[in-house]
Amino acid sequence: MAQIKLKIDEAFDFTLTQVEELKSAGISSYIETSSSASDESIISKYNYDWILNHKKWIRVVFNVKSREELNAIMDMEEKIRNTYSVAFDTGFGGNFREWELDWSFQLVNQKKKR
Repeated sequence: MAQIKLKIDEAFDFTLTQVEELKSAGISSYIETSSSASDESIISKYNYDWILNHKKWIRVVFNVKSREELNAIMDMEEKIRNTYSVAFDTGFGGNFREWELDWSFQLVNQKKKR
């Protein structure tokens, strides 16, 4: 199980590096604590080794100015998912794209046993 925890932490760190890469390309973003990070019922429900620890749960919001920026963000999502076999929630609106790096940030194909 320790290897699984290391892998999810490594995937999270990689994801943050990709956020910085997008920023370096000129895509504006900000990071805030996930609203579910202090919800004890959600924390206990998703307390598995293959799910990101609740102390790291964040929401990344990209301010999207063009179709090219949106494509770059979506390409990065695919890169993260393919590199580490993780899943995470995304959302969008008129001028933004968001990544929920919370309970939804998890390694795929893991046995759901405690």
